[in-house]
Amino acid sequence: MHGQANADVVFAQQGNIKLSILAGPTTLSLPAASPHRPTKEVMTADLTIPECGFIKAINTGASFNSVGWRFTEEKTFNYAKLKGFFSNVNAERIKAVFITELGVFSYNFTADGLTETALNFTKESRIEIISKQLDDTVEAQLMACIN
Repeated sequence: MHGQANADVVFAQQGNIKLSILAGPTTLSLPAASPHRPTKEVMTADLTIPECGFIKAINTGASFNSVGWRFTEEKTFNYAKLKGFFSNVNAERIKAVFITELGVFSYNFTADGLTETALNFTKESRIEIISKQLDDTVEAQLMACIN
């Protein structure tokens, strides 16, 4: 059951209702927590990166798939290999920040192309790839860019 049992139902056309109907106290009704799902969603950005040096997240929604990785600062990437990686990935969008042997760079790939910006500092490397169809080999290609 949703809402209160004694709640008034007001029908309206195109959102036209009397404002006086909205006057008065309000109550908040929250669904009971389910034992089958966590009450708080954990974001990958909040997780500690394990000893292997990276963490991966996958998400699906609105007919797109997303895969992303976070890497510890000890994992440096080969600048030239990253350039090849970006030219081979089939994606709608890529957002990334990498620590390379030449410095720190952010990348933004859209239908208009790839932009690269030099940065002064980052605590970790990270990438998110958004695509209608994720390539099964993209992880191996990315890992091959690590020095």
